[in-house]
Amino acid sequence: FNKAQNKEFSFCVGYKNLDLLNKLLLPISSRVKKEDVLDLPEKIYQKRYFQLSTEQRRIYNSLRDECLAVLSDGSVVLVTLPIVLTIRLQQATSGYLPGEVNSEGEQPMVYTDPKNARLQCLAEVLEEVHNSAIIWAKWNHDRELIMKMLGDKAVLYDGSVSEEDRDSAKRRFQAGEVQFFVGNPTVAGEGLTLTRAKTVIYYNNSYKLIERLQSEDRPHRIGQTDNVLYIDIIAEDTVDEGIVSALVRKDQIASTILGDRLREWLR
Repeated sequence: FNKAQNKEFSFCVGYKNLDLLNKLLLPISSRVKKEDVLDLPEKIYQKRYFQLSTEQRRIYNSLRDECLAVLSDGSVVLVTLPIVLTIRLQQATSGYLPGEVNSEGEQPMVYTDPKNARLQCLAEVLEEVHNSAIIWAKWNHDRELIMKMLGDKAVLYDGSVSEEDRDSAKRRFQAGEVQFFVGNPTVAGEGLTLTRAKTVIYYNNSYKLIERLQSEDRPHRIGQTDNVLYIDIIAEDTVDEGIVSALVRKDQIASTILGDRLREWLR
């Protein structure tokens, strides 16, 4: 039920007959899996949790329960669509929300947590990373904050970067000229070979399973000789946990339909 719209919405609570669908697909399909043709090192998964600040939690709970939050500068965030609510909840856990549009048509960011607990968590994780790493971040503002923190130790690969600069970013990272590759998984999650990376950090996730799987494989492909560590940064008791759970469920459904063995992933 959406309180702001005063409407009820239907949503999927489960699936039926997946085994039957698998049997129907088997005679008309042929698949070759990566693990059947490549002898690649293991993928290792970790989760790093952080807690929202008191002010962040107030804003987050207000958005979640009432679809409305009053920010520290007095501006009001009102959400009327469920899909937008998920976006705003994610942004709130990242320490900011878009404020009210000003007279110049700009929409400045208002910080729900000036210290930015998520960014601090990333900084703590990076203190333990002594090899090359990929940092996937969903939002433009997140990538801006990360690049500001890392400076000349990182290259940026997203929609704001020209094709020439993207090629340069990939080359410099693979050559070891910089330690970190900061990217948007929607833009850089497919087709790139980034085997220099031994660590992959998900600053945040989307609900798209294919985006997650493809972005995981940028370093995990031909040429990789070491285990790859995947670290998910997660805000405790927030939408972050729901998104990861949704990705796991989608992977389980796909495995059942395709007849694959269920794997331990993001547990």
